[in-house]
Amino acid sequence: MSEATSDAIREGDALHARVRRAIAGEGEPFDPIARALACHQARFSEGYARMCAARGVDPSSSPLGALPAVPTDAFKLARVATFPAALDVAVFRTSGTTVGARGAHPMRTLETYHAAAVAWARSTLFAPFLEAAVAPSIVALAPSAARAPDSSLSRMMAWFVEELGAPGSLFAAVDDLDAVERALEAVAAAPRPALVMGAAFAFVHLLDRLGGRAVPLPGGSRLMQTGGFKGRSRSLEGGRCAASSRGRSACPRARSLASTG
Repeated sequence: MSEATSDAIREGDALHARVRRAIAGEGEPFDPIARALACHQARFSEGYARMCAARGVDPSSSPLGALPAVPTDAFKLARVATFPAALDVAVFRTSGTTVGARGAHPMRTLETYHAAAVAWARSTLFAPFLEAAVAPSIVALAPSAARAPDSSLSRMMAWFVEELGAPGSLFAAVDDLDAVERALEAVAAAPRPALVMGAAFAFVHLLDRLGGRAVPLPGGSRLMQTGGFKGRSRSLEGGRCAASSRGRSACPRARSLASTG
């Protein structure tokens, strides 16, 4: 391992630790961490250094708002990382439905992603469940992290299922709608609230399968819809098919999954 790589890893480890402390509410404000990250990237990523030079900005002193963001297409054309591929523990990829090429985001550690995902889930999506001291029965409308190791969404959902869901929480991918229906019927009959989560296209396939048939979920249940339709279903106007615990929805057909509470 070269000296530059060793320096990048040591500095990267320190930055990860700073970010995790900040997520836990024990660290410093956002701005100094953001600047330190930009300086690290400009130092160890040749491509980002060229972007900064082309814009005439210095990550160490220019206003944070002037620092360039890496275009999403760059992740489809080149490796964007400050460490060698031999240190990858995961490579998350985009769906590739926009232009065909899949963007890649290599990860040297998942600890910081885990800390951020679980912390924000606790304070937002899972807050009502935590306040009621009840773990929801989760049905994740997606392939498991084992089946889709390059999906950051599946990885995040796996943490929710494993750490925040009730026993029996599971993945039910829409390529097996029979299994999805069985999972929904099981959580509908359970005495605890449910959380049904998935990408928008998964809900389209599910709602089409239900054909207007209601699956009343227990009181306090929630739906989490994320992402787009990915070219894997037709698009629905309005895009958001999520029902609240009172059964209100921005997508009328989502009422087929509304809570009864």
